[in-house]
Amino acid sequence: MMFKTKTNNRPRQRRSSNILDNKTENSSDIQVSQERRSSIRQTKVDKYPKQNRASNAISAFLSRFVVLIIIIAILFGLYSLTRLDSVSDIKPVANDYQLLLRDTAIYKKSADQFLQDSMFNSNKLTVDSSGLSQNLLRKYPELAAVYVDLPLGSSKPVVNVEAAKPSFMLVNKNGLFVVGSNGKLLASADEIPTARSMKLPRIKDNGIVDAELGKQILSSKNAHFIDSAYKILEAKGIKVAGAEITPTASELDLNLANTTFVIKMNLQSDTPKEQVGTLLATIKQLQKSNVVPAKYIDVRVPGRAYYQ
Repeated sequence: MMFKTKTNNRPRQRRSSNILDNKTENSSDIQVSQERRSSIRQTKVDKYPKQNRASNAISAFLSRFVVLIIIIAILFGLYSLTRLDSVSDIKPVANDYQLLLRDTAIYKKSADQFLQDSMFNSNKLTVDSSGLSQNLLRKYPELAAVYVDLPLGSSKPVVNVEAAKPSFMLVNKNGLFVVGSNGKLLASADEIPTARSMKLPRIKDNGIVDAELGKQILSSKNAHFIDSAYKILEAKGIKVAGAEITPTASELDLNLANTTFVIKMNLQSDTPKEQVGTLLATIKQLQKSNVVPAKYIDVRVPGRAYYQ
């Protein structure tokens, strides 16, 4: 007797149907959820109508425009404060002698030309003040110092010029020159005619000195000695009629008024007062003895005097 295994022939469709139903339900739920989110976003967007968005854009533009105007105003203010004219103002520096050998218009013309030669000189931050000073000092040896002021409240540069102190007039084969207390040739009387009227001692050069403007023909020490010797003699009531220098021998020869002999002095000495004192004592002693030197009185050796 044969037995057959009973087969379960129940259809599986119902299970599939349940799965499909679940998927359908899930799909429906997802679609509803998406619709809700879309509805929420739409609600949020609707809270800001087009008019508000346009107003916000205009406000943002105006804010940027105001900031731009402020920046432009600041830049313009900085430009106005730092702008520099190419026209200078020359100001003589006050000193004991207050002597400028040239008209200030000449210095002004040179200063203005220097400022105009470079675009960098049109601004206080980039102007070459040092170059301007050196340029004027090189062109005009009669100036002792030049310095430039840039006033905060003005666009015009102020060029301060200080004259070098003149010591004496040098006379040689090349002409008449002004020598400063620094020992340099400051100016030529041929170039500056007003120099001829200066009340300065005139000293003859024996021809060794090569006269060139701005050149150091004597040390400042030698120039100071000459200036001091003249002043001491004048203070004692003794007038110097003439003088001659021999730079190679560091010698100063003086001719006193109403005398025929020469006074020989040592330019290298730091004691012009001592040499003049020795000279005055010697003259006084010679007058008592009724002795008149025929050629010279030599006081170049400290504390001693020789005559012939």
